[in-house]
Amino acid sequence: TVPVLAFALPLSYKAEKYCYDVPAGAVLRKPMDFDVSALNFAAAPNGDRCAALTVDSKYGYRAREDGTLISTLINSAVFPDKYPERGIHRITVNIALTGADVKTLTEYADSVNRKLAYIPASSHKGALKAQGAPFGVECEGAVVSGIEISKDGSSLLVRAYSVSDASRLLLTFNKPVKDAYAVDYFERKEDTAVKVNGGAVTADISPYKILTLKIVL
Repeated sequence: TVPVLAFALPLSYKAEKYCYDVPAGAVLRKPMDFDVSALNFAAAPNGDRCAALTVDSKYGYRAREDGTLISTLINSAVFPDKYPERGIHRITVNIALTGADVKTLTEYADSVNRKLAYIPASSHKGALKAQGAPFGVECEGAVVSGIEISKDGSSLLVRAYSVSDASRLLLTFNKPVKDAYAVDYFERKEDTAVKVNGGAVTADISPYKILTLKIVL
């Protein structure tokens, strides 16, 4: 025997194919009664809406023929240790009724699995406003997946990937941008056209492609 603990979500409908997120995108799979891999969610599209199941620390999901979404929470064993999973397990399961497009599903899963970090501080004076953000993002068909400082420390790297047809990515900074251009994973400049207008940076992303922008403020 193999002791298994799973969470099952029976649905009132069946989908022809089910959506799972994978690195830099998503994949549609037919119903099957065994686990397949997914980063954050399994979803059952139903027109432009869907039910979605996401777990904060598990990567095995399945969708059965009867329309049940399942996530395997603990897949244990009985030998050589009879109780290898003994202890307290903290697992957060989220259920959503949301839009069926990949961008909406990805942003939903990110919002519940990657909580905002905060640092409490005492009252003090400062020049910054009480509310703000380093930059804003506008793009219907792409998801921002990473933000980091460049290797030489002089620039900001913003990585996004397209989840549908060609998309236009707009980054709006709260200060003027000196220069911006596309780079590869080694920060080598690429030929992708990037426009800079004051604090706005615009670039096109091809369908299902990854784009990294190097921003010099």
